[in-house]
Amino acid sequence: MKFDPSKPHGLVYGDLKVRYVQDGHHFDAAGRCLDPATEAPKVPSKKTPAPAPAPEAVAPEPTPAAVDDAAVAFLKNILKDGPLTKATIYKVCSDENQVWDDVKNAAALLGVQKTPQKGQEVWKLPA
Repeated sequence: MKFDPSKPHGLVYGDLKVRYVQDGHHFDAAGRCLDPATEAPKVPSKKTPAPAPAPEAVAPEPTPAAVDDAAVAFLKNILKDGPLTKATIYKVCSDENQVWDDVKNAAALLGVQKTPQKGQEVWKLPA
């Protein structure tokens, strides 16, 4: 079966490739039939498989120049009275319009200790 551009046909949307429908059969942009029940075989892909993602890729430690001074001061201020849960820090961060990524970078720079307690992560300034 071959695609005949002179006959009525429709486009198939929602696919990454151009596809046509004609007489109940699907065709690719080159006119090859894509239906499994027909005699025309599908053309094998020449793409190489994507490499496997690195297991738990570790982000590089932020450099002091890349950390916002306001985030460092903010984190020191809220942790000065003792440890807090990550959720609490995130809420205070949001309430005071601090950028969460800046606070996380500041925590890495300050060497904030992060320990799990009762199902939550607790942040504490180093001694």
